Amino acid sequence: MNSNLKRVIGYLIYVVVLGLVVILAETLNHYFQDVFRTTFRAPYLWLFISQIVFPILVGLWLALPHFIRTYRQEGSWTTDWIMLLAVGLPAFLITAAPIVFFTLAYFLQLEMSVPRLIYLLSFNSALPKVFALLFGFVLLNSMGKQKQDGDAVDVNNAA
Repeated sequence: MNSNLKRVIGYLIYVVVLGLVVILAETLNHYFQDVFRTTFRAPYLWLFISQIVFPILVGLWLALPHFIRTYRQEGSWTTDWIMLLAVGLPAFLITAAPIVFFTLAYFLQLEMSVPRLIYLLSFNSALPKVFALLFGFVLLNSMGKQKQDGDAVDVNNAA
């Protein structure tokens, strides 16, 4: 089979799997929203999965083709700590801040006002999800390989 045809089929499978996972997650999200509306009990595990775990997995999935190309190359593994710390760490903190705050407030039964930043992050539910996606993407893209002579491998031009 032609290598270009293999790549096309591989990318089509990649897109279909991503679409199916998103549809499954949204279906489960609607189900748990209905459960919450009828029982008034928040499904905390599902909130954790839908707000943090699922977007991070989607970010990892989006970075997977680049990671596979890097994995196939010769050389030793390196980590771009600057990208991981400058982009990944703030993205993770923005993702986790509302859930950590509300979890602590719930279990410690704190009677306090919500800090403005936490309020803004939890009011706009897309913001933590986008930053979780960014964190997952950065997590894989911050890893690369170096040739034995010390020159960085250009993963963008690799086949």
